[in-house]
Amino acid sequence: MSFHTESSARKSQLIILSVFIVLALLSLFGLKIALITCLYFEGMTLICFILCFVLVSKTRWLLDFQDNVLILTNTANHNQYRLDDLTGSDFHFKQTAVQMKANRCDLKLANLPFGLYDVYNYEELKAYIISAY
Repeated sequence: MSFHTESSARKSQLIILSVFIVLALLSLFGLKIALITCLYFEGMTLICFILCFVLVSKTRWLLDFQDNVLILTNTANHNQYRLDDLTGSDFHFKQTAVQMKANRCDLKLANLPFGLYDVYNYEELKAYIISAY
């Protein structure tokens, strides 16, 4: 028994934007020692954050469930990660009203340092997990 879906990196984009806004406000209201140094720092920070935002926005995760194994594939660099011996309690779902209309959800895998967010095909994924685990 297997199931295949994908996830976008929406939450990562929000984190990048929130960090940039905080840094921009700190830089704007902070003590400016030299105008040229400040403008250089703000310009380089802006370029770095735009680059990170573009790279993250193009990243998708392909999720391939095969029994109690999950194979994650990063579409940007094609790296694969394999998670073995998953149980039904390892999956945590959260859904907003917007996600509900689009048959999506936020998926967090327990005991992992990272989460997979904004997963497509929520209804099918939940039905698969209930029947497989």
